[in-house]
Amino acid sequence: MTNNSRVSRRGFIKAGALASAAVGASKAVSAGTTPQSAIVIGSGFGGAVSALRLAQKGITTTVIERGRHWDTDSDNPYPGLFPTSTDPDGRCGWLSGKEELAGLAHVDVYTGLLERVKSWNLDALCGAGVGGGSLVFGGALVQPKREVFDTVFPTEVNYDLLDQYYYPLVRNMLGADTIPDHVLASSPYKSMRTFEKNMEKAGFTVERTHAGFDWNIITDEINGTVPAAATASQYSYGCESGAKNSVNKNYLQQATATGLVTIKALHQVTDIVERPQGGYYVHIEVLDDVGNTTDSKTLETDLLVLAAGSLNTTKLMLKAKHKGTLNRLNDEVGHHWGNNGDKIYMRAPLQWGNGGPQGGPNSLTVFDLDNKYKPVAVQHSPGPFPDAFNVINQLIMTVPDKLGKLEYRAWNDSLDIDWPIGAEFYSNLAAHHTMNRVNLKAGGIPVPLPTKKTTWHPLGGMTMGHATDFYGRVKGYDNLIIADSSLLPGSCACANPALTVAAIAEHNMDYLLNYSLVS
Repeated sequence: MTNNSRVSRRGFIKAGALASAAVGASKAVSAGTTPQSAIVIGSGFGGAVSALRLAQKGITTTVIERGRHWDTDSDNPYPGLFPTSTDPDGRCGWLSGKEELAGLAHVDVYTGLLERVKSWNLDALCGAGVGGGSLVFGGALVQPKREVFDTVFPTEVNYDLLDQYYYPLVRNMLGADTIPDHVLASSPYKSMRTFEKNMEKAGFTVERTHAGFDWNIITDEINGTVPAAATASQYSYGCESGAKNSVNKNYLQQATATGLVTIKALHQVTDIVERPQGGYYVHIEVLDDVGNTTDSKTLETDLLVLAAGSLNTTKLMLKAKHKGTLNRLNDEVGHHWGNNGDKIYMRAPLQWGNGGPQGGPNSLTVFDLDNKYKPVAVQHSPGPFPDAFNVINQLIMTVPDKLGKLEYRAWNDSLDIDWPIGAEFYSNLAAHHTMNRVNLKAGGIPVPLPTKKTTWHPLGGMTMGHATDFYGRVKGYDNLIIADSSLLPGSCACANPALTVAAIAEHNMDYLLNYSLVS
């Protein structure tokens, strides 16, 4: 069967069982049985998908989320539901006392939306709250190009199956669409039009890529009938207009509507312990608004799904390995971790008038697949810049040259990122090669940025084919499943990972629930 042929979803899923057997994975549950209940840790893209599909199979599911609910004003002590990056408060940071995008402004300590995990040469960001990373993601739901995907992902992860079934399924669930003509032509989107013109002048094809935003609400923003949020680059900390289609509005809403899913917010998992009779104990601290522990509890489950994101899922697994509570975890745990090749490139174009809050979300992408060093993806990443600051901010994604690892520090119960020197030598050359072409052909100069790197897209740590099989089942354990960005091999093949994380979760739950958990 060629890559271009129409595939049978059922055939490919069932054939995929051979890949799992080849890596020696444990069975999901006893053959021919379906668990009566499950626990899902984390409520972002992977956790929301898992909760909905478990419930639809009739499995009573408890979703454990360390962050808070953000869906009602009464749940919020501040005026307005969400904060902004230009007027930050405690809602911005997860118990850090800082606004975490720049990491500079001091704010109240609070169970806020964004956590920054620091290391000496690379920081990584992750979300907190019911909806997880979907509350703070930039909206980009970009499908990787097959040419790059096949060089990054294991051959057992079938691109045809994702392309024909699971990517469209996720886009539909998240209400994703491309930017309409009338929005792109409006005043707040001048910088996006400048990006498009500059890239086309350099000979690149600009694609309108899907975004998980409601363009009708963005149109209302443009018309002034709802607060300006997406149109003013204010959607990193939620989105005050309601335009962002975070998973609490779709997957989780449908999951709770089944009556089989309960979400426990401000519940932070501290330890996972294997039960002697099988299954797992999940130890939890219940938090108040400022992070104090108000209660502790232990839940039990036969089926445990970890979807707390690359950093926090891996931390829980590394901690369990260190303490011996899951003593059969292999030595691949924590490895094959990467930053998705993320780079921020800020440039001042020749065209003036791009300063001031810029309309978003990120919805234009250029793929430079013929780059002589490495494939590159470039996106316009709008920002709330001062009016006189004539810049265009670009998110560049490549494939890292090397991958790092995550390590658990028992002395202060924290995570350390071991990011190797030289991990991005050629990927940096590739990024600059693309942008030098743009500056040469379209005009413009780079704007220097701080040398400390930050990634929005931490990936890996419980990587498929290494710490787990190709369906997310943890090697050596029954009924322990990973369903988040920690499965990805340090890169999403020059694409923002949200779409792929959710699509792989859909694929894996489809197989596990329909072809593995039951006969």
